[in-house]
Amino acid sequence: MATITRIKKEECIYAPPKPKPTEKEVDRISKPFLIKKVKIQNYKGKARILLLRKEILKAGFSVGDGVQFEKTVNGLELRSSKIIKLGYNYVKKDSTIHVFECKNKGNLYPMIDIRKHLESFTIGSKVSVKYFNNKIEISL
Repeated sequence: MATITRIKKEECIYAPPKPKPTEKEVDRISKPFLIKKVKIQNYKGKARILLLRKEILKAGFSVGDGVQFEKTVNGLELRSSKIIKLGYNYVKKDSTIHVFECKNKGNLYPMIDIRKHLESFTIGSKVSVKYFNNKIEISL
């Protein structure tokens, strides 16, 4: 941490300008702020992942937003979208794949229920969920 010295000049307080972010601060932005292990559940014989955390809001999602899925080499990438693409059609945020609110022990939590796009995952295994500023990554 840098210390700021304030010099009094003719009844005004002067503070030096803020320095530009260093490489460490830029790298910290691209790193996840939370990593959790989640077990893949069984729902009617198919894989299912439930994300029920307040960190969903910190990751750029809000209640009612659509969820856009992108397949990566290691798993899935989720991004918030007001309009999502399903096949060749664009659907508004009131589609079935969206962030909704769930009440758990008297507290309201945002929740994402993922039942599709999980062909590469096996039921019962644990996956890593990484929360970034603008996305959520699910990887093996």
